[in-house]
This record gives sequence, structure tokens and C-alpha cells, in this order.
Amino acid sequence: MPKLAANASILLSLVFCMLLLTSWSASTSSPGGSDALYAGWVRSSQYVPVRDGTRLAVDIYRPAVNGKAVDKPYPVVWLFTPYRRAFYDKDGKLVLFVDLSAQGAGFASILGLTKHGYVVAAADVRGKGASFGTRLAFTSRTEAQDAYDLNEWLATQPWSDGKVGMVGCSYLGGTVLEAMTMMPPHLKAAFLGCTDFDKYDMWVQGGVVWKNWTNDIVDSPASVDLQTAPADRDKDRQMLKAAVAQHAGNTPQLKLFRQIPDRDSVSPVTHDQYWLETNISAFLDQINRSGVAVYLFDGWNDPFRRDVILLYANLTTPKKLLLGPWSHCQTTGFDINAEEHRFFDYWLKGIQNGVMSGPPTYYYTVNAPADEQWQHASQWPLPSIRTVRYYLGGGKSGSVKSANDGTLSAAPPPRTAGRDSYTVDFDVSCPGPGWIAGPCPLDEKGLTYTTLPLPSSTGVSGFPVIDLWVSSTAKDGNFFAYVEDVDAGGNVRMVADGRLRASHRVLQAPPYNNLGLPWHRSLQRDLVDLPAGEPAELVFSLLPTSWVFRAGDRIRVTITGADPVAEPYPEGPRPPTVMIYRDAAHPSFIALPCVPTAGAR
Repeated sequence: MPKLAANASILLSLVFCMLLLTSWSASTSSPGGSDALYAGWVRSSQYVPVRDGTRLAVDIYRPAVNGKAVDKPYPVVWLFTPYRRAFYDKDGKLVLFVDLSAQGAGFASILGLTKHGYVVAAADVRGKGASFGTRLAFTSRTEAQDAYDLNEWLATQPWSDGKVGMVGCSYLGGTVLEAMTMMPPHLKAAFLGCTDFDKYDMWVQGGVVWKNWTNDIVDSPASVDLQTAPADRDKDRQMLKAAVAQHAGNTPQLKLFRQIPDRDSVSPVTHDQYWLETNISAFLDQINRSGVAVYLFDGWNDPFRRDVILLYANLTTPKKLLLGPWSHCQTTGFDINAEEHRFFDYWLKGIQNGVMSGPPTYYYTVNAPADEQWQHASQWPLPSIRTVRYYLGGGKSGSVKSANDGTLSAAPPPRTAGRDSYTVDFDVSCPGPGWIAGPCPLDEKGLTYTTLPLPSSTGVSGFPVIDLWVSSTAKDGNFFAYVEDVDAGGNVRMVADGRLRASHRVLQAPPYNNLGLPWHRSLQRDLVDLPAGEPAELVFSLLPTSWVFRAGDRIRVTITGADPVAEPYPEGPRPPTVMIYRDAAHPSFIALPCVPTAGAR
């Protein structure tokens, strides 16, 4: 079995990131962020009632001199979190969420903004931390209303100059977008990443139900929330205890998601069509009318990267996009704090530092030559893309012990019938499985199609799209597709992955700019069983990438009926046998967005 390769090229290339960041700043004529004005800050904590009277816990960090808050109004930058705005660790040390990067958590710190004349704030969402109330659902419209109320409260305090910015990654990126859907008049700029745009397509990709929907913090027990820092006036922690007692009424995220497999499913928990009610893409008009400037970031190893790119494509407000070689909410080797600082200086203080000058997209290409790894682009997807089809074929590639070890080439398939079958293997696992970790190579658990060693480097930047003709002994089933890079030593690296439940295969016109990609509406009336014994066409996109397959490497497409992060389907006493067709009448292929040079300009 080929061993898994550590992505050494990514790790080595991170050495160049700081130099390239300097180059990026210079290329946009930016003198960097504003000078430091203060060396210290002071923290206060209080409850703020929102429109229905629910009290939310809020921390305020103000610039200070000699331990005393500066009596001068400044712009406010804040975050809205379910992960406790401040809490005590196992050693009794106070941990501040606004400074989690200092704790090695991967989140960008905003506490340093106080040095440059900003007020920083953090609030617990209702039903979490020290805030009162209950969470009806993950990112509900109530949470959006709360974000509006807190944003406007922050804007009207005596220490605020009325200009407000928000930051957030993952769930917190969602709370930023929720606030934008409410169009708060004082919100001027947002810096966010790794969050969802089309909530259903992110969390139930292609109708496939994920196993691990949630994390221990979002649905944490009361004992965790009781370690939250109380508000200043709550000396005996009685208010904290009363707030946490209300959290017992929260809706567990896992329970909610598993019971609504279709886009229009009615949740027995929330009694509404949750995916339609909370979908950020449904509020595009409000987001764009808000006029809020947006800086988006994500990484090629993060499952949210498709949504972030689609959000970027649909924004008409001032915008920037950063795509690096990172996993979820990680920006290792890149000074994301400096970018936040420059962005907010421009939009909240009017400092002409060039942050919005030049091409709006800055992205990394994996395996590119060192001097071409980081590139600017005027738009994403890149205008230079040329779609190349690689067809699934017969024969033997001699590169893997899979069920078929088929070939992959640009040559169209023959007229003679060709097909490959295998019995779905549900015994799949990854080292350290988890929904954030993403898939691992499953070549020996499915059907594979591999090219000959490439005669020259091939650059791919964008969304691969797969077109499969399939049949199954079951009336429905999950189909997973993976694009992999196989080096000369047989080491396999995952490049992109996608999935589709066969019954969701009907294509519809998307309600937003989907970049020309196939879109499945996945309403209950759209679902169609597989025809017995006959081929059916499945077309779906894979997560985007920017990657160079080097000369001598092979491109591999793997097809399975199971994945470690997905609920097995169909359930039954015997796994189904699936068939992949590959002839002129049923040409199964992967369409790769190729670029003319390895540098992927």
C-alpha cells in the first residue's frame, strides 16, 4: 500500500510567507498599520439586554495609560462567540478569546488593536458562556438580531466613535455574516473566514449526511460554561449559574442536523425549514445593501473553502480574498493580525494605506516553484482556466491495489462497452478522523483511475467537476470522488474531494452565482431513485484547489461508496454493488480547471 506523504512542500514553503507578505504590502503601496499609541488596556465585563430582554455577557477592552482607560472615543472591533468570551483553564488561569492566537489556538488575535487606538469587544451568544437564554438552533435568526443589537449598542457608547468592525472564523464568521444580514448602520468592515455561505450545501454536501456534525464546545455540558468568566457585578457567580441553568434548553446541534436530510426538511426540533431559514445565501441582497467592506480568508485544506469562494463571488461590496495552504482557521506563517490591522485602519480610521489597492485576490499554489507559490489575481476563479477532461478508462495503471486499478487519460472512451464494479466497503477509517480533518486516501477501498506519469507539470486552479455514469443494486447510495496526486514513490496526497447521494442528482438553476458549477436543489420533490439495472448520470463539483501536479507525478481519481466522515448509506444487511460505466455512450470523466503555467497566474 502506498504510504501517505507528509506535505513537505507546504511546510517548506511557509518559510517564504513572511517575505511574500512584505512583497504584497509593497506591491499595493501600503506603509503598513498605524503606529502604536498605547502600551496597555483595561478589561470590563457587563450584561447588555437585547430586544427581547435577554441579557448577553460582553467584555470591553479599552486602551489604557497607567492602568486607566483612555477617555477618548475610538472605533470598536468585536466578535460574537459560542466558545466563551473569557474562561478559566484547568490551572485557574484566565483565557481571553480575543487573544486566543497567543494560546496556540490558530485564531487571529484582535487584542493588539487596543495599542493602535481601538476598543475591542467580545460577547457570548445567547445560550452559551455567561449569556442568558437558550439557543433554538445553530446560527438562528434570533442570533442575527442579537448581533445587530450588540453592534448598535457598541456604536453608541461614550468610548466609541460610532464606527464598528467585526471579526470571526468558522462559527464566528457566521455570526459576522448574520450581523450583516440585519444591515446595522454602524457596521463598516468585516474580517472573516472559514464559514458557510450555502448552509445546506456545506453541511449536507450533495445530500450526504456527515457523521461528526459538531464539536464538544458548541454542545458542551454545563460544567464547561460554568468555567466562563462572570460579569464584573456577578461577584458570587449567581448570575452565571442562573444563565447556565437556562442553557439546558439549548437544541443540540448534532440532533438538529441529523433529522433534516433534505434542503426543505422540517425540523422536529425547531419546527421550521431550518436550512432555508438560516441560509446566508438567501440574504445576499441585505448583505450587499449593507455596504460593509469584507476581507475573506480560507485555506486549501479547509472544508469551508468552497463556501468562502462562492461568498466572495456574490459580494458587490468592497472585498478582498486570501487563500493559503492552511486548514481550518489556520494561517500559519502569514501575519493575519497585520492584515486585520491594515484593513480596519483603512475602513474605520480612513488611513490611506493601500490595503484595497491592486488585485483583490492573493492565493497560494501547492507544489508551485518557490517564486510562484503566492500570486495575485484580479478575480477568482482565474480567467486563464482551460477545462481539460480526463476520462475513466480500463486497462491497468500498475500503480495501486484497488478493486480495478483503472487508467485515466485525455483520450475519449471507446464505443465498446466498459464498466467496473465493486461491492461498497463501509469499513473505512482515517488516522485521527474528524470532519475538519477532511478525507484521507481510500484507494484500496474503492475504484481507482490513474494517469501515466505526467511528462510535464500540470497546474490546476479552481473547482474540479466529475461526471459519472453509475448503477447500483440499491435504489440509492452515496458516491464519493477524490482527486489525488501520486508521486514517483507511490506517495498519495489528497487534492480535492466531493460527494453526492444518487437520489439528489437532478440539476437545477442555482439562486445565486454558482460560478457555472452543477447545483442540486435537493428539495424532497426533487429526489429520484436509481433506475434498476440502468446507468444514471451523476454530476457534481469537488472542493476547489490550486495545485501543481509535477512532472513524473500521476493524477488519480478514486470513487467509493463510503467515507469516514459520512453516515453509511444505504443501511442494510448487505452492502450494495455499484457499477461505474466508461464507454462512448456513458463517458465518465473528471473535468480539471487547468492553467497554462505551473505558477497558475
